[in-house]
Formats: sequence, structure tokens, C-alpha cells
Amino acid sequence: MRKFETGAIRDSDEGKIKYVDAICLEFFQMYGSYMRKHCVQKDGQCRSTSNWKKGFGLDVTIDSFFRHAVDFVLSHYGIPVDSKLSHEDLACAVRFNLEAYMQEYLDKKKEKLNDKPSNSD
Repeated sequence: MRKFETGAIRDSDEGKIKYVDAICLEFFQMYGSYMRKHCVQKDGQCRSTSNWKKGFGLDVTIDSFFRHAVDFVLSHYGIPVDSKLSHEDLACAVRFNLEAYMQEYLDKKKEKLNDKPSNSD
């Protein structure tokens, strides 16, 4: 237990993940701005920033991830890329596609678990 000067008491934080310590807060902020910027479609309409959670298909997402990852690495080494995205936006695009892939992958994994017949019969 942890006791605070205020008199408040909390459970120990031992063994708990400290998410704030495990991420780059500036990149987190940059990614949020990237997502907000990219919710505006070519026709000017704004889609929800969570629209991607509906899924694009794993193959589409992995292709986009790899394309942006290659451009990100080339950009890191100063090699010109066809992408109109900055180095920072390429990093955000890599993260976006990785998160989109994992969201859909985990959703499908949960569906498979829920579709398994019960052995309780």
C-alpha cells in the first residue's frame, strides 16, 4: 500500500505498466495532430478519427504499412521518396497502419474465440 501526505491510500504500483513512461509523449501528440489532419477527406468532409477501426482488410493495411515503413527508412537515410509526407508524417503513417492492422487482427482473433463451440455440453 502507498500512503500519501494528504492521507490518501492507494494500492502499490509495483508490477503495473506505467504507460506514460513507455511512450514518447511528443510523438503521441504529433500522432494526434496527424490523425486530426487526415480525417479531412478530399471533398472537404470530415470523417471520425476512429473511422479506421471499421477495418480496411489486413492485406490492404499491411501493404500500406510496408510502403510507408520503406519510405520512412529511406527518408531517414536522406534518400528521396515519392511520398509527399514529411519524415514525421511518415512515422505517423507507419504507426497508423500498425495500429489499424493490430486492431483488425485482434478483433478477428476475438471473433474466432467467440465462435468456438463450448465444451460444456
